Amino acid sequence: MWHSRILMQCFTSWYAVRVGVNIGVLEKSIGTRRIKKHSLIVFASKMYSEQPLTGFNRSKLEAFIRCCNWITCSRNVGRNDVSLQPNSAVHNSCNYKSTSEKRIRRGNRSEREASMSPISNRASSGASADAVLKSACEERILLAYADYNPDITKVMNLFSKYNETVNTVRVSNDAVKNILEIVGWPSMPIIFVKGNCCGGFKELYQLEESGSLNEWLKEHQYDLAVVGGGSGGLAAAKEAVRLGKKVVCLDFVKPSTMGTTWGLGGTCVNVGCIPKKLMHQAALLGEYIEDAKKFGWEIPEGAIKLNWHQLKNAVQNHIASLNWGYRVQLKEKSVTYMNSYATFTGSHELSVKSKKGKVEKVTADRFLIAVGLRPRFPDVPGALECCISSDDLFSLPYNPGKTLCVGASYVSLECAGFLKGIGNDVTVMVRSILLRGFDQDMAERIKKHMTEHGVKFVQCVPIKYERLKKPTDNGPGMIRVHTIQEDEDGTKEEVTEEFNTVLMAIGRDAMTDDLGLDIVGVNRAKS
Repeated sequence: MWHSRILMQCFTSWYAVRVGVNIGVLEKSIGTRRIKKHSLIVFASKMYSEQPLTGFNRSKLEAFIRCCNWITCSRNVGRNDVSLQPNSAVHNSCNYKSTSEKRIRRGNRSEREASMSPISNRASSGASADAVLKSACEERILLAYADYNPDITKVMNLFSKYNETVNTVRVSNDAVKNILEIVGWPSMPIIFVKGNCCGGFKELYQLEESGSLNEWLKEHQYDLAVVGGGSGGLAAAKEAVRLGKKVVCLDFVKPSTMGTTWGLGGTCVNVGCIPKKLMHQAALLGEYIEDAKKFGWEIPEGAIKLNWHQLKNAVQNHIASLNWGYRVQLKEKSVTYMNSYATFTGSHELSVKSKKGKVEKVTADRFLIAVGLRPRFPDVPGALECCISSDDLFSLPYNPGKTLCVGASYVSLECAGFLKGIGNDVTVMVRSILLRGFDQDMAERIKKHMTEHGVKFVQCVPIKYERLKKPTDNGPGMIRVHTIQEDEDGTKEEVTEEFNTVLMAIGRDAMTDDLGLDIVGVNRAKS
């Protein structure tokens, strides 16, 4: 029962701090009135506008509590239809009205409350940023505002059509800026639906008109669907489960132009940082053998050769152990793992296709796209048919032999470095400058260092790739590369050269073309 229908706005904490009210006095007054502590909330117009009531001493506090039955107030915080008798009642003597007047007033109050849209009793005034965001995660619908807005009633009526209760919270002035920065929204009020900030009133109405709000409010299979099983996707999936969410992680690797695929873990683990560092270490060990002779190590005479097959197997075995470890981690964390390719077929629905062609539907409240990048190939005749990329290099069944690295990116230079280190003939084809976007003084130093170690650099543009011999498991093939080179006098001529392997490393593109993002209204940048 709401004692005397009094709503006291966290008097023992907020207002006590504002005006220094003696808590002991308040506790004694509560005891004499036999009102439960959590039910006692002071709600006066001056207090609501956060203007201190000066001279609020013990006598006035007791007078205020004595006239509690004379003050009526709606249970709804922040509404403009709150009824409150003149403030003079707090400061002046509290003469009770007649019984008939009180009955009339109570009847009007009951009619007013019955016509109001429901707001949760959890609504608060002056909440901190942490409290607001925590409530946003716990409540299905939360409306956060700094100043009262008459559209709040319209919002509650809108959600009532879906049998949803709107929880409201009044945000303190100090917390407004922090909350807006976190959610990435310019102004209050803001609305959270199942933990997501959907914007303000205008955006909510647009969601309702498009039908997205109805789908948003439905129950789905998962709280979060992570599309992509790389470093970012795996970390996000495990963290979401730690925070109490039900998560599915979907990962599928489309074969490269040479048909290469790999396991869970993404680019870094399978075809990037990890295998590159291992092969770079193999190259360094080869150099250490030469250095060891100077420090007394007796090395057998003759050529020292690398067994590519053994190196490749060692690298792939290490990667396989990491793949298995990630699978185990997902199972231990209770993340549902699906080795299936996902595309959006609705605002909260994915169509997922497994390797065997089985198609399933997966629904979720939220989606995280972490699909990563794949190597880019130029629109040059023969490029797709003849060239490999870093997706293929680390699992080649044969030593690449004489290699042309097309591009001046760090991927191209790293691969050229370890290939030269294991004894291969390596050329880097540069269109203009090395490491565009990086410090050019360092870029020139890298070029000088690599040149001193036998890597060749040529500045030209390939116009055609021609396969002369197909590779086998026992050895590489042969490719003729046609380029246009410009002489010092400005004349241009076509030059051809043959290589065992051509590695394309001119950049990488996001794998978002086939996700169906247009269905969910996601706009993509051109690059």
